[in-house]
Amino acid sequence: MSEQMTTLSGTEPETSRLSRRRDRTRERLVRATQELVAEQGTAVSVGAIAERADVALQTLYNHGGSKAELLALATTAAIADIEVYLTARSASCLDPLERFAVQMRLYGRLPDSHPLYARLLVRTAPDIVGRRDGYAPRAYAEVTRLISVGRLRCDDVALVLMTAFAAFERLLAVRLQDPTVGSGRSDDLAALVLTLLGLPADEAHALVGVPLPADPNR
Repeated sequence: MSEQMTTLSGTEPETSRLSRRRDRTRERLVRATQELVAEQGTAVSVGAIAERADVALQTLYNHGGSKAELLALATTAAIADIEVYLTARSASCLDPLERFAVQMRLYGRLPDSHPLYARLLVRTAPDIVGRRDGYAPRAYAEVTRLISVGRLRCDDVALVLMTAFAAFERLLAVRLQDPTVGSGRSDDLAALVLTLLGLPADEAHALVGVPLPADPNR
C-alpha cells in the first residue's frame, strides 16, 4: 500500500531509479568498449574499459559480466544501430532489389557516415563471421525472398553472403587505412555481389548508379 501511495504521489520508486542508473552504466560500458576496441583491437583490457567508462572495475563485472560478454554487447549494439540507419536511409526505395543494393552501398560508406562503427566491425570481423547471426540475417531473408519472386537467382545464398561480408569488411579496412579510396568502390562491390546473386552485370551496374537517398537525419 505504501509503495502504491508513493508511486501515485509522483515519487519514482527506488527500483525504477536503480534500473535507470544500471542502464546508464551499461550504456557507458558498451560505448567505452566500442571506442577502445575500435582504437586498439579486442586485446583491450577490462581495466581500460572501466577507466574509459569512469566506473569501478567491480561495477564493470556487475554490469557486463566478462570481457567476452562486453565485446558481444558492443558489437550487437553497433550492428543494431547500423541496421536502423540503413533501414531509414533506404526507406524511400519502393523496389526491394534497389533497397537491398542501396543498403550494401551505404554499408561500404560506413567509414564516412559511422567511422567508429566501421573500425569496430573491422576489428571484430572474425568474431562476427563466426556467430550464427553474424552476416546480416535480414539480408539472408531479403535475398531469399527476392529469389522466390524471380528477381535474383542463386543456389547458395549463405556462401555468397559470407563472401560478400568478408569483401565488405576488407573494403572498410582499406578505406579506413587509405582515405583516397573513394566511396565509389562500395558501388563496384555491391554490383559484383548482385552479379553473384544472379543479376545480369548491366542491370547490376545500372542499379548501383541510382543516386542514394538523402539522409533523413540531416
